[in-house]
Amino acid sequence: MTCFESESRRPQEVDDRDLKRKRTCKENIVVKCLLDVGEDALILISLFLKTNAWLNFSTTCKAVESYRSNTIINSNKNYTVSPETTDDDLGRIFPTREGDVNGSQLRGICNLNMFDCNNITNKGLFHLRGLKHLQLLNCTNISAEGFKHLKGIQKLTMIGSRMNDHGLSYLNGIRVLTVDFSSAEVITDAGISNLSGIWKLDISNCIQLTDVGLSYLTGIHTLDITFNVLVTDKGFSYLKGISVLFAHWSNITDVGLSYLEGIDTLGINQCKNITDVGYSYLKGIRSLEAHGKNITDEGLSYLRGIEILDLEESHKITDVGLSYLAGILNLRMDGRLITNVGLHYLRGIKSLYLLHANGVTDDSFKHLGRVMLVGLEYCNNVSLTGLANIDNCFILKVFCCANIPNIDYVIVSRDDLLATQDNLVGTSLPESTPAIK
Repeated sequence: MTCFESESRRPQEVDDRDLKRKRTCKENIVVKCLLDVGEDALILISLFLKTNAWLNFSTTCKAVESYRSNTIINSNKNYTVSPETTDDDLGRIFPTREGDVNGSQLRGICNLNMFDCNNITNKGLFHLRGLKHLQLLNCTNISAEGFKHLKGIQKLTMIGSRMNDHGLSYLNGIRVLTVDFSSAEVITDAGISNLSGIWKLDISNCIQLTDVGLSYLTGIHTLDITFNVLVTDKGFSYLKGISVLFAHWSNITDVGLSYLEGIDTLGINQCKNITDVGYSYLKGIRSLEAHGKNITDEGLSYLRGIEILDLEESHKITDVGLSYLAGILNLRMDGRLITNVGLHYLRGIKSLYLLHANGVTDDSFKHLGRVMLVGLEYCNNVSLTGLANIDNCFILKVFCCANIPNIDYVIVSRDDLLATQDNLVGTSLPESTPAIK
């Protein structure tokens, strides 16, 4: 009787020796079959296995184990290439058939990450033809010309890799692109013209971008043009209907904001040409980041219903402004003119971060309800006793508050805070700390 034939004995009559004999016989047959398969084929097979199956498979094949440990790491269809990997290694891991431009050797791979892979050149990218998602970080020997092998890619992140207008010409049809311009070569409006139809684009610090470049991005969903100082209000007119825009340190004015009606998320830190009038075009916005000194209570009156708001350095907001924010979930702000009265309007808030709010005292926290995160900086009239009034704060961060040690601490209940207040690690506000005006 062979080890695969059924036996007439009942299951309870099968002893441990029989089970061990069957298991050993099957394993020997599996190993014999693997010996007849080429090394490259075994490596390719391993790429389609889930992590646990891969580990089991690698115990029977030294070649697979070697590549698993030293060349490529698999995590739920996300692959990270080892920094020591070479062009030839990629050729062995992803063997490409002659004439195959659809990436059949990459089937089953969702994302490929290459970090500090300085042994990989443009030649290595040839083996990634057909790849859909790629992240390149500090792969310094890959130039713009190498991207001719990645035509049809859907998502690409490049940090520390060289890119220029010519390289962008190979990315026509891409959906998501992030470029780090600290290492990129010159990219101009001509290069951006290849990205028509893109869904998400991060080209912050692209100092050559002008309004003409934005004219190619009509219909885009998410865009980051931080520090792109040549863009004017006319450029923003091409972004009507955009959902997410980050334009920190840009020259946008109230006129530019008028083109962004209906936007969901906006970042306009240090945009000094915006006034309260501009915020009137942002009614219904869900998330806004607007560091700077221009916004006043009038500007907040247009933001009723907003969920997330960051107003660091906004020194002109008073309790009246907070009255327009009833129902807000996440607020970070400069609170120089805020008192206990203003905090009453924030009942139900989930995350509150206050800076320089010396008009806020312990009593104000009695009315907040359950807050997930509380952060305080330079709030000198709040003590641990006041924080204990919060109903089950989960995370507490305190910095440079005269009556509280510096804290970066997880709190699960009021009792925990009171029980550990004498053991919190931190220091009180040093006498040498300069006064904040």
